[in-house]
Amino acid sequence: MTPTDAQIMRTALVYKESGAIKRALFGGLVAILERNGSTWRLSVERDAKPPTKDEIADIAKAFGLPGDIVWSRTMREQVRVVGGSAKTYKTRVFVAETMWVEK
Repeated sequence: MTPTDAQIMRTALVYKESGAIKRALFGGLVAILERNGSTWRLSVERDAKPPTKDEIADIAKAFGLPGDIVWSRTMREQVRVVGGSAKTYKTRVFVAETMWVEK
């Protein structure tokens, strides 16, 4: 993720009090930036394997977040539908997320 990508995501939310924007990245990663008032949340997600420390650090840097910001990691199951409702399957989604407040 480049600083320009991060800026585009932030700009989409800067004039809104709440909302979210999702962007597909390299290596199957997905970045989701959410805003709720002055509280911001950034999550980095991927199916099949967790985001690496280096990937998370690169994305945090693009958003201008400090290197020592705390990330929490979780795994959740997600049901995917293929071909309408003919086939469904569960997949693991690995999530790294952080939150911060801007005044």
